[in-house]
Amino acid sequence: MLRKPIFHAFLWTAILIVGISLPGRTAHHLTVFAPDKFLHMGGFVILGILWLRVYPDAFTRILAYGALFGILTEVYQHVMPISRSFDPFDIVSDFVGLFIGVFTFRSFLAFRKSREAEQL
Repeated sequence: MLRKPIFHAFLWTAILIVGISLPGRTAHHLTVFAPDKFLHMGGFVILGILWLRVYPDAFTRILAYGALFGILTEVYQHVMPISRSFDPFDIVSDFVGLFIGVFTFRSFLAFRKSREAEQL
């Protein structure tokens, strides 16, 4: 079970949900290059790769659902009493990370497929 790609994808999604549920600082500054933007980006790079491992042909669906997930996490942070706020730059970071992860892994899969075809 631990070696199944779907387990890894769900586990990482749960880890992201826990991470966004942790209480934050009350003083929140909306900045484009804050360190947490890189955490968002990295988390969503991994999210995109893991879900693309589960559904290798679902490039656009993973982007769409991943973007929706990023938006909903920001809404969740705004509504919950955890001293976190809605940050549109976090959504942008989430989507950029998701796109990088999915595009990079999709390119890797295409490269591997072409190499396998050459060897036949």
